[in-house]
Amino acid sequence: PGTIYVQNNYENLLLIISALNIIFILILAIEKFNFNELKIFIYILSVFLTIVLSINFAADLYSYFFTDVSRFYGRINNYFDSIQIRSSGSSRISLILLIIYSTLIMDFVKLKWIKFLPIIIFATLIFLYQSRAAILLLFIFVIINILHMKKPIFRSILIYILIPKILFFVLPAIQSSFFIYDEIEKRHQFTVFIYDEIEKRHQFTVNKNFFKNFLIKSNQFEREQIIGQFSSGRKDDWIEIYESFNYKKNLYLGYGSQGDRYLINQTASNGLIYAFVSSGLLGLLLYSSLSLYALFLVFKYYFINNKKDNLIHCCSIIILLILIRSLVESSYAHFGVDYILISLCTCILIRNDKLYKYD
Repeated sequence: PGTIYVQNNYENLLLIISALNIIFILILAIEKFNFNELKIFIYILSVFLTIVLSINFAADLYSYFFTDVSRFYGRINNYFDSIQIRSSGSSRISLILLIIYSTLIMDFVKLKWIKFLPIIIFATLIFLYQSRAAILLLFIFVIINILHMKKPIFRSILIYILIPKILFFVLPAIQSSFFIYDEIEKRHQFTVFIYDEIEKRHQFTVNKNFFKNFLIKSNQFEREQIIGQFSSGRKDDWIEIYESFNYKKNLYLGYGSQGDRYLINQTASNGLIYAFVSSGLLGLLLYSSLSLYALFLVFKYYFINNKKDNLIHCCSIIILLILIRSLVESSYAHFGVDYILISLCTCILIRNDKLYKYD
């Protein structure tokens, strides 16, 4: 409601309409679809996310090898003029696809040497984009997978963490060995093979300063850690929101959709703060209540129902990780991928809870 009576952009109402539209679709799906058919929504969403991630990674890979970009972290790619995908978004998409594949798809793959390949790829992308939140959530997923689904400890650590972390350094190694950056022409020159006109053959001419260049590239490749800025500026944004908020006029209804950007021209980077800024105490109460209810459903599955199910495990993990992520990002407090995912997964858990009671 705050969007209506402040000078917020009325186009943001479209986000609210889209959010309500998703809820209505899910309500109809829960009523009309049988339990297994609800997987269709997750598979369709996975296809779209895979396409988006592939396009984004291809663009980042090209930039890394053929421009002066030194790392994957911190990049923002623009698509169709209005759609932006940050490196943290790519890392989050990789994590979601890893979870969906690990819990719902992997068991159907019979060839062992292919079976674990997507996991290694997605986990490597999580490390490449260097989102600290996504990396932490990856560790949490591995731990829950080991404890609840009884997955082998060594194999899980090897596939989800060790091999991807090793592959994390492959790109700097390739660039150090085969590519030399031309400062004059501002491009990378591929220098592995040089054709010798005299001897009429190709000569293998790998960069002789491999180790020196690799150390330099690896140092540039790693995310820069600024002392005293562990929160990446979030703390300053939270303080600015606190000081800028008009508590007399906007305490109960807030500033409307995207209220954080209206107030400080920056994201709140916290779901609770975003809910309060955008919809006041009323919205914060509703947001907190729904979040706690979703968390209760997850808790009930893992500790009360005591029944293993891949689909419910997948949805529970996604809900739990999004809830944790919402502490450092606005996440599902506004319309986006996280919102669609947590709405879908919560509806599936509600349906499962009803089935469990019936059984």
